[in-house]
Amino acid sequence: RFDPLHPVIIMSAANDTRKLSYATVGHLFGAPIYIPGLSQEERMMLIKVILKNVSRNLKENVSDSFIKNMAARVIGMPPGFVIDVLKASARKAEESGEITETIIDETLEEFCYGDKTDISEDSIKRTAYHESGHALVHWKSGIMPSYLTVTPRGSFLGYMMKGNLESVKTQTKEDFLWNIRCSLAGRASEVVFFGDEGINTGASADLQSANITARLMICLYGMGRTPACLLEGHESFADISEDARREIAELLAREYEKTIMIIKENKALIQKLVDALMEDNSLTQQQLIEILEPERASEMKEEEEKTSEDSFENFISSILDNSQEKEKTEEKEEEGSPFVDEIINSVFPEDKKEEEKENSKEEKAEEKEEETSAEKKEESESIDDLLNDIFGENKEETPSEEKTEETPTEETPAEKEEIASDKSDDSFDVDDLLGEIFGGEEKDEDKKVEVVEEAPKPKKKRSPRKGAPPQKRSRK
Repeated sequence: RFDPLHPVIIMSAANDTRKLSYATVGHLFGAPIYIPGLSQEERMMLIKVILKNVSRNLKENVSDSFIKNMAARVIGMPPGFVIDVLKASARKAEESGEITETIIDETLEEFCYGDKTDISEDSIKRTAYHESGHALVHWKSGIMPSYLTVTPRGSFLGYMMKGNLESVKTQTKEDFLWNIRCSLAGRASEVVFFGDEGINTGASADLQSANITARLMICLYGMGRTPACLLEGHESFADISEDARREIAELLAREYEKTIMIIKENKALIQKLVDALMEDNSLTQQQLIEILEPERASEMKEEEEKTSEDSFENFISSILDNSQEKEKTEEKEEEGSPFVDEIINSVFPEDKKEEEKENSKEEKAEEKEEETSAEKKEESESIDDLLNDIFGENKEETPSEEKTEETPTEETPAEKEEIASDKSDDSFDVDDLLGEIFGGEEKDEDKKVEVVEEAPKPKKKRSPRKGAPPQKRSRK
């Protein structure tokens, strides 16, 4: 029976509440709490700590730039997904004994999109031109892509992952126009490099995305010729007027021509991207920067070298300088997000247990040392009290413990006689002292201790019990 004084609270967690039924969410769970995902810095911290734990017996060859890029690519993923990817990467690296960026990248792609599929070299080349067009126009919009690949997996031949996805809160009309151009860039690149014969079915999803963005601009956000919102309530795009459809078509045609011009003006850069993709099949953000912005890439390398030198100097100075302020700053730097710490402790409970055992051993050893020091102190105090009781009068006459070094001087015969007489006066007889302590009994040097044996006590005769027969004594 339900007790109102002792209610039962049911808590549950889900990554996507849209997959739960209304009955479950509406009736069982009345107060949903939305917890935001990990930030970019927290994801980087999680990757570093998990990578350190899974690669204990392996040589780690992973740069900070790759970790930063991986943190950007797993945005929206739960922490458990990242942990599974790194654990699987460590298992793959056991054969070679070294965990590399290539192994982690391959494992992440397998977890996200499945195993590789075999296609012809010509299809891979066409896909490289298609994806390079997307990457170039996205870079022209002011945002560097996070990842670019032409490795076929599942139902797609390649993809370009946009960058700076976390910081975008509101979008302007210009942002929407660049999104349309980026969606149309794959088809535009194929037309520029292969002509009309290069048109294929690979751009179908891109064309749908461009159409949806144009409809939202005209019908929902009022970014057309008139600032009217043409959709109300749950109306669909099929209910829009012919004028709105005509405006959407004009917008898409105009942006497609602009995209063609951007591709033609940057054919050399697209060719560099294609060559790199045909060699490595995938490009990280750092590699894209080296191709599209070589000056910026050199500056970033100089900064990384400077930071590495500074970190080495700080490491040396931390060894030489043991100041408390530096230790506090290092502790603050080593501290992580409490949420990330909880995840790590749940994944690696054995490490936490070992640390707790070591801490408990150290605490027990410290307690034993404190107990022994306290016992020694008590014993020394009791001995001092006993000596004070025995030698109380003479202790006052003794000089202080502080001794000063005096320069030796030659003594005359008269001074020597005076010193000897003083010593004889100051000396006391031990027998006299013992006599004072033990009641004035005379003590001789060769005193013999008399041992007096006590006479045995007579045994009591036991009276016979009442009613017992008299005992007969036998005479010998």
